Amino acid sequence: HSLFILITGSLWYLTDRTWQSLFLALLFSIIGAGIEITLVSLGIFSYLPPDTLLFGVASWLPWLYIILSLAMGHFTRFLFNSIA
Repeated sequence: HSLFILITGSLWYLTDRTWQSLFLALLFSIIGAGIEITLVSLGIFSYLPPDTLLFGVASWLPWLYIILSLAMGHFTRFLFNSIA
C-alpha cells in the first residue's frame, strides 16, 4: 500500500492541492468500495483470493478509487478549460 499512498499523494500534490478534490476523492473511494463490499456480501461478485481485511474486497481498491477520482477531476478541468 505504500506505493499507492505515494502515487496518490504525488498526483494530488502535482495536479490540484485543493481540499475539495481530496474530499471528493475520499468520498468516491468510500462509496465505490462500499458498493463493491455490498456486491461481494451478496455473492454477486468475488475477488480471488478473497481479502478479509476489507470485507472480501481487495484492500488496494480504495486507493485505486482515490487515484482515479483525482485523475478524472484533473482531466475534466482540462476538457472544460480547452472548451471554454
